[in-house]
Parts: sequence; structure tokens; C-alpha cells
Amino acid sequence: MLARDLGWSVAELGRRLSAQEFQEWRVIYANEQLHPAVTRLRHAQQLAIALQGPSTRRDRRPWSASDLLAPEPWQDAPEPRRAPMSGAALQRFAAGVNAARAKR
Repeated sequence: MLARDLGWSVAELGRRLSAQEFQEWRVIYANEQLHPAVTRLRHAQQLAIALQGPSTRRDRRPWSASDLLAPEPWQDAPEPRRAPMSGAALQRFAAGVNAARAKR
């Protein structure tokens, strides 16, 4: 994030910043809440405030910022599941691995 915000590459960031200066930037980002997730939350809070007037949810409860945040695609994603191999498929796989080793 810092490299993007400064307009530098990550390699350039590593060359130009000392460890102390990098830690100072981390403190600034934490204190000023400059993380993109905070920006998204603020936007959702603004939407909730704007919709709070005559608009309510179907269950008559007021809107909250979490109602308006889209889920992060990489968080809480279920792990992909692989179907277990049948005995015949496992034998074919093992035969293929053995054949590839024999070609070496």
C-alpha cells in the first residue's frame, strides 16, 4: 500500500526507506486509518446514514454499515474441496507417476 501511495515500486521502496522510516509510516497508517478496508467502511457508513431517512429494512430495523458492505472475496472463502479418488482413478494416477519417473 505504501509503495502504491508513494508512487514507487516495492523494490524502490526497499531501497529508499530505512527500517525506522518504514515503521514510522506504519504508525501513520494505523493512526490515520488509511487502510482501504477503513475507507470502504466509511463509505458504507455514509450510505447507511443517507438511507436512514424514510428507508428501513424489510424487518423495520435501521440500516447499518455492515448491511451495505460487500463481502471480501478472499476472506472467509470456503476451501475448495476435491472429490476423493476412486480406487481405479488412484491406480491410474500412480501408474502415470511411475511411467513419468521411468522416462527420466
